[in-house]
Amino acid sequence: SNSGSIPISLFFYFHHDLPWIKEITSISKQSRDTLNIRGQTNELDKFTIKIKLNTLSNQPIIRTLTDIFQLNTIHRDILTKLTSNRPKQPYFVLTDQVFQSTEHNTFFIQITLPKLLPDETFSFDIIYQSDSSDNERQQDITGIYFNEEILRLQKQFDQRFENIFQLKTKQNISENKINFARSTLSNLIGGISDFTGKDLLFCYDKSYSLGYSP
Repeated sequence: SNSGSIPISLFFYFHHDLPWIKEITSISKQSRDTLNIRGQTNELDKFTIKIKLNTLSNQPIIRTLTDIFQLNTIHRDILTKLTSNRPKQPYFVLTDQVFQSTEHNTFFIQITLPKLLPDETFSFDIIYQSDSSDNERQQDITGIYFNEEILRLQKQFDQRFENIFQLKTKQNISENKINFARSTLSNLIGGISDFTGKDLLFCYDKSYSLGYSP
């Protein structure tokens, strides 16, 4: 039964061979549903990883770890905390730490659902944003925003398709045929690639490379 459900903890981690974590902004300091992780590597330069919760109704507990811990130690610590009284806040985080240049190349995030509600889904988004971009995004590409944009573009494509071909006004054209034609054109456009510059194609049966410039 739901009254007897046990807490479920999900663990995710980011790791790099070299130290990369520069700053962690706790959920309690930033917002009620977002955790920011600032990092930097030679390959990626400076970047931000955002973890955004989409559902807060069952008050998940968020915890961040910035060292390498044994999972059995983390598991034991979680169970100990969950057996005590529920905290007043719907989350808890570790105290922010001062990072050293030789530390912190692994970042764990623990999301614990204290009690699952009937027929309720739980989701969160992991958003990567590079500092090399010219302008900061006005809207993070979260799952909700992404789905809304897909629906908007699909509707826009359907309207343009009908305005150009006007298949609904033609005889003996069923809705299934219109859907097939629309999908075929969409897949064709989506499969078109743009090539620039010149490349060389290596042929195994020849001792030289062929020039290729579409």
